[in-house]
Amino acid sequence: MGNACSPSVNGPARHDEAAGDAEKEAAWRRVVELTERQKALQALAAEPGESVLPVRAVTREQVKAHLNAIGALVAAAQERGQGLVRSLVDHQGLGLQMVDGRTVKVRLVLLPPGAAGEPVGIETALVLSAENRIDLWLAEQNARGLRCACGCGRRLDI
Repeated sequence: MGNACSPSVNGPARHDEAAGDAEKEAAWRRVVELTERQKALQALAAEPGESVLPVRAVTREQVKAHLNAIGALVAAAQERGQGLVRSLVDHQGLGLQMVDGRTVKVRLVLLPPGAAGEPVGIETALVLSAENRIDLWLAEQNARGLRCACGCGRRLDI
């Protein structure tokens, strides 16, 4: 399951070490985003008289409750969570990587609202059963001849 325009879970350590143009562009956008975030945080830290909120540690239970709440929203949503998945990719570091025909690595970096400090990274491997609807869906999507939405027009093999 690969999208050439999304960085992989185990992408390059530096944007200039990326393999292809799309991967370089995605990595460079992340560098720019983090640089802007760093500048904004430095500006906040330089302001005199601002109070700093105490750092709260995020517990596993809080992350689990947060993910359960997201799952309940997705189950009730008419669009079946497509917007949420896009948002998680864009803002929470969601990444998927097919290891083999039945194993998917999933990575998510969460910073729940109101939390301070370092984000909570979650990485796991999911093993798909041999008899599932995913294979049928993948074949259906690939038969549609989907094209990349970034404008490059490249055919996407899901």
